[in-house]
Amino acid sequence: MKRRHVLAGGALVMAAGCLSSDDEPDDVDDPDDVDSLDDLETEPTGEPESDSEGVREAARAVDPQELADDPEAFEGESVSIESATVFQAIDHDGMVQYHLLFGPGNVADAVGWWDGDPVEEDDVIDLWAVVDGPYTYDSSAANGERTIPELTIAELEPSAESDAD
Repeated sequence: MKRRHVLAGGALVMAAGCLSSDDEPDDVDDPDDVDSLDDLETEPTGEPESDSEGVREAARAVDPQELADDPEAFEGESVSIESATVFQAIDHDGMVQYHLLFGPGNVADAVGWWDGDPVEEDDVIDLWAVVDGPYTYDSSAANGERTIPELTIAELEPSAESDAD
C-alpha cells in the first residue's frame, strides 16, 4: 500500500519536521493558524487499500508530536490516531483529502486520503492508516514550506470524544 501522491515540480525533496524561526516544532493549537490546502495541485494516485481490517490489526498508537516531527521515521507503518478533528475536506474525484488536527490540544496535523463515506469538517474521528511519509506544501502562516505527515486512511469511525459533546 505504498501509494504516492505527485506534487507539482517533479522531484520530491522533503525535510522532516516543521520548525518555526526559534527551531521549536510548530504547534497547531489554533486552527486559524493552519493554512488551507485548497490551492495544492495534488491529485491522488493508485487505488485505495482494500485490506482495512489488516491495517487496523497492525496499527499501533503513536505519539502525535513524534509523528509530526519525523513522518519519515513512520513511513509504511500502520498507525492509529484517536480524536482527530477534521479541519478541512477537499474532494478529488471521489477520493477525499482531509486536513486533520490531532493530539492533546491539537498539537499536530496531517493530511489523510480517504475514499469511504464522507465525514464533515469539525467531525472528531478515530482512524487507522498507513503513513505515506512527509507531505510538503507552501504555507503563508509558516512563511514558506510546511511538512506534515501524509496518511492513507484505511478505516475511520466517529470518536467516542465526539459522542461526549
